[in-house]
Amino acid sequence: MRKKTMWLAVLGLAAVFSAGLAPGPARPQSAEDLFRQARASRSADEQIRLYSAYLRLRPSEPAAYINRGVAYAEKKLLDLAIADYNKALQLKPGYHLPHFNRGLAYQDKKLLDQAIGDFTHAIRLKPDYARAYKSRASAYEDKKLLDLAVADYTKAVQLDATDAHSYWRRGVSYDIKDLRDLALADIAKAIQLRPGESTYYNSRGVVQGRKRLYDLAIADYTKSIQLKPGFALPYRNRAVMYNRKRQYDLAKADYEKAVQLGPEDPAANNSLAYFLATCAGPASCRDGKRAVELSLKAVGLSYSASYMDTLAAAYAESGRFEEAAKTQEQAVSMLRQEKAGEARVAGYQKRVELYRAGKPYRAE
Repeated sequence: MRKKTMWLAVLGLAAVFSAGLAPGPARPQSAEDLFRQARASRSADEQIRLYSAYLRLRPSEPAAYINRGVAYAEKKLLDLAIADYNKALQLKPGYHLPHFNRGLAYQDKKLLDQAIGDFTHAIRLKPDYARAYKSRASAYEDKKLLDLAVADYTKAVQLDATDAHSYWRRGVSYDIKDLRDLALADIAKAIQLRPGESTYYNSRGVVQGRKRLYDLAIADYTKSIQLKPGFALPYRNRAVMYNRKRQYDLAKADYEKAVQLGPEDPAANNSLAYFLATCAGPASCRDGKRAVELSLKAVGLSYSASYMDTLAAAYAESGRFEEAAKTQEQAVSMLRQEKAGEARVAGYQKRVELYRAGKPYRAE
């Protein structure tokens, strides 16, 4: 959950103040009136209309192009937004803000190299611009360049020590790099700065779970849920912890709640299906027929090797071993096409043999 915020430009103060000093009878709206109304509006459509009217009167004002670009971006009209940022840069080449906003638009279009280039240009023009470091770090994360992401998040918090988001994302990057203690320290700092942010507790729970600190992970997921009861992810994550503690009834209840909150979420459907198909506990925690139904729904929503693996396990739990073996073979083939690691491919292949032998799979 990485929120992107584009930033608005302002007109020169002299222009704004002079518009406020004009006495006398009613007159047609001035360019400055249009600009102020656009800035005050909360409607992207209205902003676009007003800035367009302003630009018909003042076609050389870069601030209006920047701000109309922000409105276009809010409506996901990214090409129009980029065109306006380009125009602003033609009019004012040394201005950092259109580079920054255009970088965000490029990132939304998954054009990460262009985004990084714009963020870098913004930093070059304004070296103390913490938001540009934070946004470039996010783009580096998307490219899996975690060392560069960590370096930029570090610069962001040096420039703004109250930036909880950058501490959180640096912590997530540390976690991916298996630097768990650094991850916990950063996410704890983010929580200290913004104790009401549900996502931060969920992220710390993930790190605690990887350190096998299951009770601490459960406490964090519980806090995340308390802060945002409609947030399905911590229910699924807490279910994993309960499952590892062999508290199967609690695990099942959380998996069920995640599906209730996100009935069209493929991950929620797959997670419950996997539990019902492979639970290592008593027979009462498994339900092969329902696992097949949930797995088929997950695969229909998002066709992937891992979801096919779950479907195969569900078929096996239902006693449909021939279908299980064929489905697992498809999952193996998909992994090989993805050039997955040999250990993962070997694990999938082992389950093919298990199903051919007429045996269901039990998760460890």
